[in-house]
Amino acid sequence: MPATTRPRARALLVLLALSWGAIGVACTGDILGSTDVSDTADTSLRSCRTGRYPCRADDGGILYGPADAGTIESDAPAPAPADAGTTTLDAGTPTTAETWFVGDFETGDLSQWPDLHDVPPGGAQIVTSPVAAAGSRYAWKCQVSNELTSGTSVTGDSSYAANVFNWEHERPGQSTWYRFAIAFPSGTSAAFPGRFTPQTWIFPDGNAGWNMLFEFHEPAGNDGFAGFPASPYFGMHAGRLHVRWVGGPRDASTWLYWTDDRSLVYDHWYDMLFHIVWDQTGTTGIVELWVDGRKVLPAADWPAHFPTLWRYDDGSYAPVWQQLGHYRRSPGSSVAPYTDTLYIDSFRVGPSLASVGG
Repeated sequence: MPATTRPRARALLVLLALSWGAIGVACTGDILGSTDVSDTADTSLRSCRTGRYPCRADDGGILYGPADAGTIESDAPAPAPADAGTTTLDAGTPTTAETWFVGDFETGDLSQWPDLHDVPPGGAQIVTSPVAAAGSRYAWKCQVSNELTSGTSVTGDSSYAANVFNWEHERPGQSTWYRFAIAFPSGTSAAFPGRFTPQTWIFPDGNAGWNMLFEFHEPAGNDGFAGFPASPYFGMHAGRLHVRWVGGPRDASTWLYWTDDRSLVYDHWYDMLFHIVWDQTGTTGIVELWVDGRKVLPAADWPAHFPTLWRYDDGSYAPVWQQLGHYRRSPGSSVAPYTDTLYIDSFRVGPSLASVGG
């Protein structure tokens, strides 16, 4: 079925008591148990997009979320480092012949990507500035909005460029490297037009919002595969960079969390480098992450190996669907309409660090 009509998996939010330190949380067991804070019966944790689940109606005229659509209420933008206008990615250095996928927008459009999830044809904005690195000509200006204006990429709360479902390089035994640059405009810099507002507030139903940026979507009941309760993703939590990783068997699943100990830097190209060994058994699976060259995953309290894929009862793996862009909780009528903008550049996937420009 078309990407715009595929059912999305419910996004499960775990509200952690955070101290502002490097946080890695590991837990195993039945996520559907009585202590689970993401009660699967609570439809408020599922997507409100396109009316698939009920959204909270306006609560007595009170608007939740950013008090002013032009004001970012999370951490004040941290001072940008001296090289904020560039990233360690070098678009001028060719990737090796082994590079499996390049989605760097250098075609001037999104044609490199096999699927556009909620991005209407011709609606994506490919820009010549800002770009992440010397030699890069184009970047994707990714926007989501509930303002219903003509100047945004989409008129919903999701905008994803996606690779193929059950891609051969995201199956058990594959060792896969991913690299891309991403920037979050503050709304105050002419060099990075637009603004990004992390969902740091509590919605009227008592639950937090979310900002997913790089997701490995579980099957969600699509293509003949049974769905699972959540997807691994990189995104935001409490206004900071965040990773949630889930996998393993349904009745003994592993849930791992990391939240950056540093405030989000706006108007800065982040260099994101992931290395994932795909495994549904927990014997060889790993997730490594470098942010601007700083290794942050695995976190200190993460296990050495863990399942990076969901596992069915017969031992087989549940495929994933790689998606890049922005998916946020629909603000609904309880939040003043606002548009989120972020920039993505230089995405590539391969079997080694060298293959992704390392």
